[in-house]
Amino acid sequence: MKNISLRITSQMEEDRVPPRCGNLKISPAEEDSILNSVENALPENSDVEAEVFFTEAVMDVSADGRITIRYEESELSGMEGTTTELIFTKDEPTLVTLRRTGTVRCALVMEEHRQHSGVYETPVMPLDLTVTTHSLTNTVTEDGGVLDVYYSIRFGTVTSTRTRLKMEVTVR
Repeated sequence: MKNISLRITSQMEEDRVPPRCGNLKISPAEEDSILNSVENALPENSDVEAEVFFTEAVMDVSADGRITIRYEESELSGMEGTTTELIFTKDEPTLVTLRRTGTVRCALVMEEHRQHSGVYETPVMPLDLTVTTHSLTNTVTEDGGVLDVYYSIRFGTVTSTRTRLKMEVTVR
């Protein structure tokens, strides 16, 4: 297990997705296509202000090549009491699982150009969600590197959050 430092840069923008189309009969695939068209990428020159966090973490590299980065969320992230883990393998660095335990619980699978569904459990209530990963670059190894991911999270069919997350990993 290695001690590491993380520099996390996050840009987040919330959209209101139009409600279902009343009496209009469309297939689930057509509805997904309509909803996904609303979830355009945050451009590099986006007006959305980036938040930058620094935190200490640990990295565990198992014999089979699985890399786990683990850190405690803070009051700054709004998830105090939550542990976040990012898990991937050396063989498939662009298939990343983000797992949270504690006051907030979830497991999000991020894989470029793919959608995955899950449940985000909060102290108030569970929320069904769909994660769409638009781009994902991961150069993190046991020596450090960068995880850069742009994704959308849709809660039901009402709210969509677009996030660009960049995590710089430095071994101490």
